Amino acid sequence: MKQLEANMRRRVLRTVFIFVWLFVLIDIVFYVSDRFIGFEEMDPVIYPLVRILLPFLINLGAWIGSKQVILSEKFTSHLKNLTVSACLMTICGTMAIFHSYFTPLWVSPAIVMVFASVFHDQAIQKSLFMYNLLIIIITILAASFENPDNIVFIAETGIIVVLICLLVCFAADIMQRYNDDLARFNKEIYRRQADYREKFRMDFLTGVYSKAYLFEKTNSIMKNASERHPIVVGIIDLDHFKSVNDTYGHENGDLVLAALGELLRDYQTDTLAIGRFGGEEFVLVFDGESLMQGWLILDELRTRFSEEKFDFTSRRMTLSGGVAVFTVPTATEAAIAKADQALYQSKQRGRNRITRVE
Repeated sequence: MKQLEANMRRRVLRTVFIFVWLFVLIDIVFYVSDRFIGFEEMDPVIYPLVRILLPFLINLGAWIGSKQVILSEKFTSHLKNLTVSACLMTICGTMAIFHSYFTPLWVSPAIVMVFASVFHDQAIQKSLFMYNLLIIIITILAASFENPDNIVFIAETGIIVVLICLLVCFAADIMQRYNDDLARFNKEIYRRQADYREKFRMDFLTGVYSKAYLFEKTNSIMKNASERHPIVVGIIDLDHFKSVNDTYGHENGDLVLAALGELLRDYQTDTLAIGRFGGEEFVLVFDGESLMQGWLILDELRTRFSEEKFDFTSRRMTLSGGVAVFTVPTATEAAIAKADQALYQSKQRGRNRITRVE
């Protein structure tokens, strides 16, 4: 958001700079054309000073001052937004005041409040509204001074302009509220996306990675496989787990899975990704470990799990596993399939063991 506001400030000031010079060029053209047609009410000295030079100096000064504020590190983002909005208001107000005989120009500062609402700050809106009222008052006084015979008309016009200003202020407030609601809505979407992402990453029962996220992470890890940086893939499976569910019920089966998940989380590190492959199967991916190191960790895990005790049975729970090492980039499915072959050998040899394959 801060970067967006900074970009907006730069764009507004760039536009103001262009229009500062555009306005003075237009006023010069008006001056030359009026001199050419012999406009009697035009003073050849006062006109260029009051209608051209003075508003140009005020506008240019407002631009330079605002530029210095936004480039400084001393000021807050709020103050920078307020300064840029006031600069925009100033250039519109200057043209309204010094060209007060162009009645439509009176409403131009009020329009600024709508554009300033992009800064998502109601304090700025209120400040600009008060600034706009000041510009209207000065414009009324300037118009009355120039046309003393039309004071009633000028006063009536001023009332209409004030009402227009109020209308624009309310419109800016509505826009601001919409921007606030939109920001809250987007924030809620981002929060939900983060929640969904977290749910996608983790298996809710065991607390290890989900299968989808495990594959995503393993795909990234397997790309780095080399002789100097071996990748070890292990797979473990609970022995006779179907009989646990059939005998003690799925709720108690879930307790066994949750206990294994808690144990697995003790081993999970930045270089060891662990995820639930499906049912009672879990995959462990060692990033930069030797085959022997991977086998030792799985065997330690097997021993610790066999010592777990459960309230619903005195039966000892065991697991079997297999590990394989890879020194070249390998597809995740192929890597897991090779480790699964080692797991099958463990099952064939009587279970409750870890088999490794080169």
